[in-house]
Amino acid sequence: MNLILFELQYANSGLHKHLIDISENIAKNVQIPNTLLHYGDILQLKEMVNTKKHDCLIGIQSIPNQEVIIESARVKMIIPKKKQIGWNRFSVSPESYVSNVSEFHLEFNNKEVGEFRLFTIKSTQIGLDEIYRIFFNLPLK
Repeated sequence: MNLILFELQYANSGLHKHLIDISENIAKNVQIPNTLLHYGDILQLKEMVNTKKHDCLIGIQSIPNQEVIIESARVKMIIPKKKQIGWNRFSVSPESYVSNVSEFHLEFNNKEVGEFRLFTIKSTQIGLDEIYRIFFNLPLK
């Protein structure tokens, strides 16, 4: 255990326990309650940012026709085909434009780029917000 975390157990035992619990959840890739996010995504982001950028190119794989994009003057929406359950058609307004687009995956973890970005940002935000709210009585902004 690092010295700062060791000293924290005496300065703020509740925060110390919470950080240990988060570390264990990250190592076990536990799903964050009430979300589709996993704590372990943080480790993959750390690997990508701290390791892969130094010795490996972060490859992207393009998989054609995996998403539908709907565009109009008021809205732009991307719908991933493979994650849809129970539908095979949709209707759009006459001024909308619908097209199939590629989905892009990171080679090192085979996760869709946009989803990985969103999930790691949100999981980090949830974890930090919880710490600030519980232990410092501050909402994360």
